[in-house]
Amino acid sequence: MLERVPGAVSVRVEQGAGLQYLRIIPDRARLARYGLTVEDVNTLTEAISVGRQVGLVFEGDRRFGLVVKLASASDSVLESLRALPLKATTGQVVPLGDVADIRVEQGPAVVNREKQSRRRLVEFNVRGKDLVSVVQAAQASVAREVRFPPGYRVEWGGEFRNFLSARARLLLIVPPRSRSFCFCCGWRFGRFGRRCSSS
Repeated sequence: MLERVPGAVSVRVEQGAGLQYLRIIPDRARLARYGLTVEDVNTLTEAISVGRQVGLVFEGDRRFGLVVKLASASDSVLESLRALPLKATTGQVVPLGDVADIRVEQGPAVVNREKQSRRRLVEFNVRGKDLVSVVQAAQASVAREVRFPPGYRVEWGGEFRNFLSARARLLLIVPPRSRSFCFCCGWRFGRFGRRCSSS
């Protein structure tokens, strides 16, 4: 859409997707049948992702944590992840795949944040027209063609934000300075004009 705005060139959307994530979604109803909780699944998930300390190893005066960590998840190991055991309160061993959906999904490679919200960046350069008219045309185009879900917002930054900031500062500084300059000139040249006429 921004490619159609006159003067907007090199439109680029920040890359978001491209990383695979292991997603484990516990089924509370199936967990309850075996007397298991989401916390039981989270404990196993911790071992899959970052490792879980299960004991200590003593070596002389030193001691080290014994950590169980599973290999990284991919399509080839999904079946072995589904077979990981969970021990129910009844003593029964239940495979993780029986109480949770396990899959690998595409997700964002990077999640950028600004003002405590996720941020997605769309950039473009301006060529052949002035910055303000191109941004105003882009704003009108976005307002006309894009409907955002609740919680989403659009902010216009970069050189346009710098322009707005500089203009606001100038509106604060220039009028008082202009008035004082005119007053000083009038006062100075008014006195000089009276001296010339009196001589």
